[in-house]
Amino acid sequence: MIKQTLARIRVTIKKQIDKIDDMMFLNSRNIMITRSSKKLNDKMLESFKILTEIEHAYRLKLSSTIKIHSKFALNLL
Repeated sequence: MIKQTLARIRVTIKKQIDKIDDMMFLNSRNIMITRSSKKLNDKMLESFKILTEIEHAYRLKLSSTIKIHSKFALNLL
């Protein structure tokens, strides 16, 4: 049952971000942000362009100020 639900969610998300060159918001859940309080952090970072699809992940075009890897799983978009 869980595998079926995850497969259905994966298909739904894939339909939403099916096109390369679309813009998607990035979830800030696992990204270290320097602020005085975690409560004040934004839940979603700015919108980034999708460059390529890599298996179950996507490579985003990040701004030059962000110093992290550009490959993100579906659940972070």
